[in-house]
Amino acid sequence: MNADEELTMGNRPFVFRFTDFEVREREFGLIKDGEVLPVEPKAFRVLLFLLRNPQKLITKDELLNAVWGDTVVSENSLARSIALLRRLLGDDPRDPRFIATVPTVGYRFLCPVDMSEESLIGQSPPDLLQTVKGTAEEEVKESPAPGSEFLDSIVVLPFENACHDPEMEYLSDGITASIINNLSQLRRLRVVPRTTVSRYQGKLSDPARAGREFSVRVALTGRVSQRGDALSINVELIDTAHESQLWGAYFNGNSDDIFAIQAEIASQLTNKLKLGLNDEEKKQLAKRPTASREAYHLLLKSLYWANKWTPDGMRKGVDYARQAIDVDPVYADAWTALAYLFVLMGFFGGVPSAEIFPRAKAAAVKALDIDDSEANAHATLAYIHLVYDWDLQGARKELLRAIELGPNLANGHWVYSHWYLSQGLYKEAMREARAALDLDPLSVQFIYQVGAIHFFSRQYDQAIEQLAATNELDPTFAPSHQLLAAAYAQKGMRREAMAEIEEGAALAKNDPRSTALWGVLSAMTGDMVRARKVLDGLRQAKSLPHFAYQCAGIHALLGEKDEAFACLDVARRGRSVRLAYIAIAPELESLHDDPRFPEILLRMGFPLAEPGSTTPALPPC
Repeated sequence: MNADEELTMGNRPFVFRFTDFEVREREFGLIKDGEVLPVEPKAFRVLLFLLRNPQKLITKDELLNAVWGDTVVSENSLARSIALLRRLLGDDPRDPRFIATVPTVGYRFLCPVDMSEESLIGQSPPDLLQTVKGTAEEEVKESPAPGSEFLDSIVVLPFENACHDPEMEYLSDGITASIINNLSQLRRLRVVPRTTVSRYQGKLSDPARAGREFSVRVALTGRVSQRGDALSINVELIDTAHESQLWGAYFNGNSDDIFAIQAEIASQLTNKLKLGLNDEEKKQLAKRPTASREAYHLLLKSLYWANKWTPDGMRKGVDYARQAIDVDPVYADAWTALAYLFVLMGFFGGVPSAEIFPRAKAAAVKALDIDDSEANAHATLAYIHLVYDWDLQGARKELLRAIELGPNLANGHWVYSHWYLSQGLYKEAMREARAALDLDPLSVQFIYQVGAIHFFSRQYDQAIEQLAATNELDPTFAPSHQLLAAAYAQKGMRREAMAEIEEGAALAKNDPRSTALWGVLSAMTGDMVRARKVLDGLRQAKSLPHFAYQCAGIHALLGEKDEAFACLDVARRGRSVRLAYIAIAPELESLHDDPRFPEILLRMGFPLAEPGSTTPALPPC
């Protein structure tokens, strides 16, 4: 039985009803309260398969085989279809009513479903066939007329730097990011995130391939050229299934016209997509983040360097963000970027927490004072509350606001995953990590987060599998190699652990924490001689205060509890952000039965653990 036969059950069309929804198989119709909701063909077929098997666990392989058949696609195509269905159904992946994710396995449709054979007469609303005809026939018959239907998914491929001037790379990159950010605010449109499409950077764009890979209807490509003050942007909207142009335009002006050009691109693009924007969305698209072209260009340079995640990139990013703020002190996006960069420096740049995180917090608060609708600023402030202030309630408040303001942005869910993880609430942490991945399936940091949850929940085999996959996606992401080394060490696989330690150290050679981390990992593998040498080296270099948390882990693994608690107290007084994860760190597990351990949690202001538990209690909502 082929995929189509399996889905149509012998070509007998059915009508499915659940809660307020009706699904009509023959017309590819998803209907709520008489309104036809536009849905991509592949997503519709996923829904059909789930509806035919309500309340049963359906594996990813079953869905991929049923919907895509012999076509080779990744699980990301399925994840995107599930995310689209959740959006159309108004389903919350954190508290699902309809589609529940079973981590690493598959999905389950939760509602009871009424299924009846569809009559060929009198079943369709008057406009139903006309509305869905193009969508249904796209899969099996002719292409719909270009531009004749609502288009609900898009990938914006990295715009080409037509000048071939490396100094201008930030401009094409920044314009791409701006368009993606603006479109992501539209609730009816699924936009492939910037981190996911960034791998196309510097490569020849292939809209058809991108359409297949990301399961989207259309792709936007562009070329940016600036010579002197003359600015030119050429854009094309491509039907990815049929490799035909739906729209193309040239926008010319001088560099001072960049905001007007971007607004005109957004206006014409949303018209071509037939999105039917409401007044608030039109206002949001027309909004100018700053009145200063100079400040805008400086921010684009800041983000260009920040996204490289290197110590040099962080420093340059901070410098450009500060310059943007000097030019326009009320530029909320620049303050948000500065807060984000300070957080990166605190974790990966070796700057002491007590020095950098108050500056990060001040920048995030300033951004929200200027514009309280900045979802990413709320998410950044939430993370600072969690790891530096140790304020669980304050962090949760900001997270809920971030997710409310940016339902299509993944950062809020990613930080919420950390919020749950810090308390040892692994199921909830995984739910939020999956929600972030649904929105941005190829983000290295989100994929890594899934591996981290497996690691901290002591599921080391799953952690190894996930972190190895992260390394395949981005071999240069040092944290993944380091955590994979720890997972191997916990499994007693010393040779594999040492190989990953070497790889992580080579990639993080400019990271001041790498030596201290090397000591922790050496102790985990049982190499106590090397671990002791690391401690002695840090002591001679007078680096113990900066790496007190890591030194506590080494002492704990060496069985030296008094020294471990002394280091933890130094880390607490220095407000080490690593302490937010103190209750779940395996290197500190030997300290849990010591009465001094809950004392540290109390001094941090974390809730005391429930009886019989080593993790803090969840605060009330």
